[in-house]
Amino acid sequence: MPANGFSQVAVHVNSLRPNHVAHRISGEATALLAYFMYKDSQFTEAVELINQAAVYEPRAPLVHWTTGVLQHYHFQNFEQSCHAYTRAISVSPGFAYPYYSLGVLASDGGDASKAEFLYIRCLALDKNHHYARMNRVIAKDEDSPEVLTEYRRIVQVHPTELYSYRAIA
Repeated sequence: MPANGFSQVAVHVNSLRPNHVAHRISGEATALLAYFMYKDSQFTEAVELINQAAVYEPRAPLVHWTTGVLQHYHFQNFEQSCHAYTRAISVSPGFAYPYYSLGVLASDGGDASKAEFLYIRCLALDKNHHYARMNRVIAKDEDSPEVLTEYRRIVQVHPTELYSYRAIA
């Protein structure tokens, strides 16, 4: 070792961090990419990526939530979707999206009170989750003044939300 005390061996910055940090970032980034692939209708690639993400970081809530999204919307496997969303909550109870997604499943299954509970839980974690707010409003009487007020609030927070503009009109 030189007199200055520094080794001359090159060390990559990530080698100084615990391995789980690099894997967690890789897993979450891959899960997010899988979600974008799904949104772009590249379903096969999305499934491959989410499976890869699960290997990198099997406890990342985004991995489980994205798995649930794919099971719900692409495969139409509501039981597996519910299981994945529930796993996401068990891994990270403060992650709002799985509560919203379970609310959608409950609403699709005709359980309006459970959906309402889950949307409220989602909004307690993320007050600006406009999809939870919107779905909660849609479940109510769409002609009531409360609903119109809520649609206007959504448009103020998210001015590009065309669904709300259409509902107000």
